[in-house]
Amino acid sequence: MESPNILYIMGAGRSGTTIMEILLANNPGITGVGELTHVFRDHYKKNIKCSCGKSAASCSFWEGILHTSTWNDDEIDILIQTLQKVESHATFMRLFFRFCQKTILQRYFHINKHLFNKISLISKTKTIIDSSKYAGRGLALLRLFPNYTKIIWMTRPPEQLVKSFHKKGLEQPSKTLINIIIYDFYVTFCCSLVALKHPASVYKLEYEDFIKNFEKTLSEVEKWADIDLSLTKSLLTNNSNFKVGHIITGNRLRKKKVVKFNPDTGPKDLNAPERLASLTIKFNRTIIYFFYKLLKPNY
Repeated sequence: MESPNILYIMGAGRSGTTIMEILLANNPGITGVGELTHVFRDHYKKNIKCSCGKSAASCSFWEGILHTSTWNDDEIDILIQTLQKVESHATFMRLFFRFCQKTILQRYFHINKHLFNKISLISKTKTIIDSSKYAGRGLALLRLFPNYTKIIWMTRPPEQLVKSFHKKGLEQPSKTLINIIIYDFYVTFCCSLVALKHPASVYKLEYEDFIKNFEKTLSEVEKWADIDLSLTKSLLTNNSNFKVGHIITGNRLRKKKVVKFNPDTGPKDLNAPERLASLTIKFNRTIIYFFYKLLKPNY
């Protein structure tokens, strides 16, 4: 069976990756599956609710994908560990410089090939959107499925990112301002390395540019990824609802069956430490983007 096309969304947490997946997946021939990297943990181990309202174990969509497999509990643990060893933040540089064990990469390839092929078969679509965010996962998918993988690298304004990560009571734990700065620097650095390594396969999408002119951005994505996003354009123009689909792991938007796109725009009411953190992030990104643009090949 030929592998389906993979549209992977990469970037920092709380950068709009889940809403972007939902927007893009509301077109014929495209299916969004949330953060696929966590499917074994959240499905088999936690049995959390799918966005359709049913538990992961009783969701007809995921049952057809995962319950046809014969993995036992010990094997599930190995699958979870394999994904972590390849694509976690801590192992990114090892993956980048090709220091991963061959047996682990082979197992990683078979896990993902099984998942994407099953999703394509059950959903009857050719393009699968995975919003797992990790730069390491994006790099691994590009290497293992080079002819079928494209990556959207999403960024969000520092002010919005700081305010979002400073909130408490959301899915991801809140971070201190120092941790936000370090986290954003590292993630931005890793994403830039993926983009430099595979420039033709990575599209950098800035959230604020999308809000200002979504038609232009979506038209560029259409041409670059060779997909039809006409329905998304129409729904956005008419301020219509978007179906969430079957997402197990993602931000709180996954808990709704339908959503409207209400862009979170600035300016944010930041206190003095938050403003300083935002300026530091902006400075860090400026340095990284300077070298990224300097080293990026021209096409």
